[in-house]
Amino acid sequence: MFGLFLALGSGAKRLDEQEIRAAWPAKSICSFLSPFADIKIARFTPESYKDDPGFVWSDDRKVVVCVDGFIITDAAKGASSLGRHIKTFANIFSRDGYVAALKSIISGTYNIVAVDLRNSRCYATNDHVGSLPLYYSEISDGCLISTNPVALARSGIIDAEIDLAGCAEWMYIGCTIGDRYMLRGIKNTLPYYSLTWDGKEPKIDISPNPESPWDVVPSSSAPTIDQVADTFIESCGRISNIVPKPAHFQSAGKDSRLILAAWPEKYKLDCYTYGDPDSLEVGISKSIADLRGSDWIHVWLDGDKVAENLGNIFNACGMIIWPDRWFAARRMSEDGYGWTTDGFWGNIQIHPGGYNCEKYFSTLSRIGSYFTIFIDQKISKIGLDRIVETMNNHMYRTHHSYQNLDDFLSEEFLEEISKQREHILEDVSREIHRLVPSNDSLAILWRKFISVNRGCHQHGQQGVQCRSFVNVLYPFCADLDHHKTQLKVEPRVAAYDRQIIKLYRKRFPDYGNLPYGATLMPLNTPAFRSKLCGVLMSKGIHIPLLTGNPKGRERDANSWGRWLRTSKSLRETARCFINDGGIINSKTFDNSMARIENGDLVATGQIFHMASIARWIKLSRGSA
Repeated sequence: MFGLFLALGSGAKRLDEQEIRAAWPAKSICSFLSPFADIKIARFTPESYKDDPGFVWSDDRKVVVCVDGFIITDAAKGASSLGRHIKTFANIFSRDGYVAALKSIISGTYNIVAVDLRNSRCYATNDHVGSLPLYYSEISDGCLISTNPVALARSGIIDAEIDLAGCAEWMYIGCTIGDRYMLRGIKNTLPYYSLTWDGKEPKIDISPNPESPWDVVPSSSAPTIDQVADTFIESCGRISNIVPKPAHFQSAGKDSRLILAAWPEKYKLDCYTYGDPDSLEVGISKSIADLRGSDWIHVWLDGDKVAENLGNIFNACGMIIWPDRWFAARRMSEDGYGWTTDGFWGNIQIHPGGYNCEKYFSTLSRIGSYFTIFIDQKISKIGLDRIVETMNNHMYRTHHSYQNLDDFLSEEFLEEISKQREHILEDVSREIHRLVPSNDSLAILWRKFISVNRGCHQHGQQGVQCRSFVNVLYPFCADLDHHKTQLKVEPRVAAYDRQIIKLYRKRFPDYGNLPYGATLMPLNTPAFRSKLCGVLMSKGIHIPLLTGNPKGRERDANSWGRWLRTSKSLRETARCFINDGGIINSKTFDNSMARIENGDLVATGQIFHMASIARWIKLSRGSA
C-alpha cells in the first residue's frame, strides 16, 4: 500500500522504527528516515512496486523531500522522470523557500513531506484539492501524520475515543464533515493545507497555503469550450510525460471516456471495467474501449472472495467502501501496472451530482430547473443560517437511508448516534462559513461544500482503495491550469452537463455518440432531453425515441446487492463485523439478511458503512 507515516516531537520519541512499521496495516515495503531525533518519516509502497524515488535530497543536501503520488514542476515540465521533478522541487525549496516550491508545482496528485535541515523544520502538505486524504493526530508535545487513519489508531499513542458524531455523519450522510473523523484523536487535513513542525518551538502549525484554487470564482469572460478541452488535453499530455502508459479505469460515464479520448494517441491504454457482467453499463464501457482500440479487461469476483478481503479493504482507508476498485487495482498490479488513471473530480464546475441548490429558496430558480435553465442566487439575500439548515437537510435527504438502520443495529446504538444531529449541524455550519466565496454565489458555495466533503471524503476513497496496489493519476484535478479553467466557468453555462455535452459534440463527437450509463442515451444528447430521460427512467417509464432503452437494466452495475444476495460468507462476515463492535440487533439483522437472500430486500453498501463503524469501535477499544 502506498502511503506515509510521520512521528514528530514526542511521537518520534515514543515510537521507534519497528513500531511505526508495525502500525502500518498492510504488508508493504518501507523506507525510513530520521533526519532529527524529533522527526521520523516512513514511506510505504506495495511490494510489487519498484520505481519509487523515495527520499530525494536537494543538491546542497539541506532539504530532503518525499512525495506520495506525483508532482510536475514548471521548471522541469518537460522531464520524464518523477525523481527529476522532486529534485527540482527540493532545489527550489532550498534556494527560495517552501512556498516558492509549492508554487512551482503545475500538476500533481500528492502528499508531500519536506524537511529543512537548516531550521529543523518539517512540512507535510496535501494537494490543491485534497485528492489523497491526509490525517493527523495531535498529542502532547508532538504529532502523528499519516495517509492512513488505521495506522494512526494502531500506533497506540493517540486519543482513541470513538467520535460518535463522525460515526453519525457516515451513517446518515455518507461522509464526515470538515476535519472530523471516527476517533476523536484523528482529524482530516483540509485541502491544500500545510502541517508545519518547528523543532525549535515544538508545536504543529496547521495553515492554508497561499493562492488556493478554492478561492477561484467564475469570471465574466468565461472560458470557451475549446479552452476547457485544450487545457484537459494538455493535462493528459503532461502526465503522460512521466507515466506514458498507465492502466485506465473505464466506466459508462462521461469522465473516464474523456480521459481515453484526450490521452496522447501514440500511447495505447488498457481499459479496466468492473461491475455485474450482465449490467448494461459494463457493455457500454466495452464499446468506449473498442472505439479507442484499447484492450478491455473486465474484473468481477463473487461475494465469497469479497468476504475474504473485507479486512484488507477496511485497512486501505478506514472504510469498507468501493471494493470493486480494490480488486480491479489488484488485477492491474498483477498485469504489471504501477499506475492508473481515474476520472475523479471530472466536471467539477458542477461538483459531484450537480448543483442541486436550484430547488431551494427560489420559486423562479426551481421552475427554471425543470427546463434546464440554471438561475443562481445570492448568499447575502438568503442568509447563511438558512443555507446551513437547508444544506444539512439536503445532505440527509440525498443520502437517505438506503437501508433502515434499525433492521441491523441495536436500539441503544441508534439512540446514541441520533443524539449527534446537533453536532452534525455544527459541522455543516462551520464548513459553510469557512467556504463562503468572494462573489456571493450560492451555486459556488454549494459546489465547494459538496466537493470538499462528499467529494474528498467519500468519492476520493475510490482512488485510495486503488493505492493498495497501484498509484493514481487524476487528470481532471491534478493540472492547475485545467482545474482553474474549469472553476472559472459560470454555473449557468456548466449546469445540467450543458458544457460537457457541447464539448463532446465539438471535440470528441464519436465518444459523445456512445450511450451514457445514467440515461442510456448518447452522451451528447441535449441537456433538457437528457434530464427528462433521467427523470422518466427513474420512474420506470420507457418511451421509444425519448428515453434510453432500459431492457436489461434490472442488472445493476453496483455490486453489493448481488454479492450480498448470493454469498452466505459475505452476509456472515458483515454480521461478524457489526457484532464485534457491539452494535448489532441480532434478531432484526438475521431477519433482514434472510430477506436479502430471498430477494425481498435490496442490499446496498451502506451495510458495510455500519460494519466499518463497528470496526472503528473495536479499534477504539484496542482489540482490533
